[in-house]
Amino acid sequence: MSQQPASRTRTVFRACVVNAVRGGEALMQQLVKVTQGALAEEETGSVGIQQRNLISDSLRYLNQHEAALVKGYPMALLEIFAEGPAVTKGRNSADDTGMDFGELSLMDETEMLAQVELSKAQQSALHATDAVLAELNTLVSAAQGLRSVQPERNPLRPESYIRALQRVVSDTGVSPEVRQLWMQHMRDLLGKLLVEEYKNTAKSLREHGVQPVGYAVLGTPSGGGGRHTGPGPGLGGGGVGGAGYRDGHRV
Repeated sequence: MSQQPASRTRTVFRACVVNAVRGGEALMQQLVKVTQGALAEEETGSVGIQQRNLISDSLRYLNQHEAALVKGYPMALLEIFAEGPAVTKGRNSADDTGMDFGELSLMDETEMLAQVELSKAQQSALHATDAVLAELNTLVSAAQGLRSVQPERNPLRPESYIRALQRVVSDTGVSPEVRQLWMQHMRDLLGKLLVEEYKNTAKSLREHGVQPVGYAVLGTPSGGGGRHTGPGPGLGGGGVGGAGYRDGHRV
């Protein structure tokens, strides 16, 4: 099967990124609408006065900031995509679903809330998108001209969408309590919405002739029996043998 020229595949991928940015407005609109409905339902069923007041305030502020959230999300996505992977002290951002408690101790309360929030949202999104994201990574890495899959190089990974969501929510200036209520509802829905986003992007890349690369093989001292760190050899060639590699990095 003939391979597309590198310049052609990169152009196709850039078009997918542009489409993802453009789709950010509709995605955010869905997040807001579902969260509005969930908060309205919670408000009706809430017993405690204090909790009911918090839910009522959260719904009122969400209605008030709806337009800004919807309009701001595409720009936030574009900025996050352009920033590239957020790798912290040698950790692969694609695997960074846990928390470094040493780093948390150096953060102020707002930063700590954001980090915990990111971790929870990322776990939820990765769980929801696991299978489709594994396939998308093989196509994105191929379109980027990489020889094997490097998930952290995929700008469309869930972390990017979550960070963009955190950015626009933070820009509203709502209290941490209100923000927490919003994010509780939005984070789970975001993962489900990304499944369709990823399926559509993968389909577009394939239709434009992008051929997936493989997940790198972690070699063994004997040179045999290497295991794949990804979904398996069926995703295409391009695995790296010999010296050990994991997620595109030499180990």
